[in-house]
Amino acid sequence: MKYKLLGGGIVSASNYQELAELLWESSHIPTHTLEEFMDRTATNCKIQTGAIISTYNVEEFITDLIFEGFVIEVTKT
Repeated sequence: MKYKLLGGGIVSASNYQELAELLWESSHIPTHTLEEFMDRTATNCKIQTGAIISTYNVEEFITDLIFEGFVIEVTKT
């Protein structure tokens, strides 16, 4: 599936784990682990827009990013 990022760009990932790792690798937020990246991202989303992003697991993290409009699933028409 392809995903459009609010900050610009389109990425392809076969699952939410791969998508989270791609976001982490391309992030401007320096972190040592995926979990740390998710925590920092959730904090930034809360500060910038008030959005609550779960960091309980990758699936909930990505689901919340999609729900809040930070990541958009691109569908073929």
